[in-house]
Amino acid sequence: MSAKSALKKFQLEATCYICSGYFIDPVVLDCGHNFCHTCLFDCWRDFFKDFACPQCPETPGDRNIIQNKHLAGLVDLIKQLSDAFSQIAGEVPVCQQHQVQEPLKLFCKNDLIPLCSVCEQSLEHQAHVIVPVEEAAEEYKRETKAGKKKMKEYFKKLHEFLVLQESLLKTKFQTLLGEIRKKRSECFARIFKDIVSCNRIILELEEKCQQPVCEFLQDVKGTMESLE
Repeated sequence: MSAKSALKKFQLEATCYICSGYFIDPVVLDCGHNFCHTCLFDCWRDFFKDFACPQCPETPGDRNIIQNKHLAGLVDLIKQLSDAFSQIAGEVPVCQQHQVQEPLKLFCKNDLIPLCSVCEQSLEHQAHVIVPVEEAAEEYKRETKAGKKKMKEYFKKLHEFLVLQESLLKTKFQTLLGEIRKKRSECFARIFKDIVSCNRIILELEEKCQQPVCEFLQDVKGTMESLE
């Protein structure tokens, strides 16, 4: 069995019989079948009066359910493996919010998140600006590069300011030794903190610009906040 086939089998085992999506807060009945907690109670409320298992004829007789924390953990692991496999295989990540997992080929510029075609049609995004992920990636990479350039200029000005301040303070060193030491220490601490912060952000932006399109867009909101 290939790795892809094995992953598909794992994904099927992590799927709720009722909603056909990944288990959310899974519970298990006496018969051994698992369901999403909400899906099961909605099913019982709408279709079953005897609390029968929706997947088999067995009837528990009462609401004898147990939270399946172990399965919930496995579902999270399978989601991570699925995302990792997609990245290794060069595939476009799929949306995890719907029964039919659509590829994340769109991007919402209002919420700064990737979307699938189903997400695009939802009420939540109807009035939003939606563009292809490639177009969004190019736009935000341009903004990131421009922000990196401004950050470097700011870094340079901070460095020049530090040199100038050091020179000015040294001229007064002999007459105002105690006051200069105090002011220089405070000044250096503030500027050094800004320099370290700018340098760190520049390095982070350079790394983000090298990321694949979808990985870059996953945290583009955080990138824009860093630039601000």
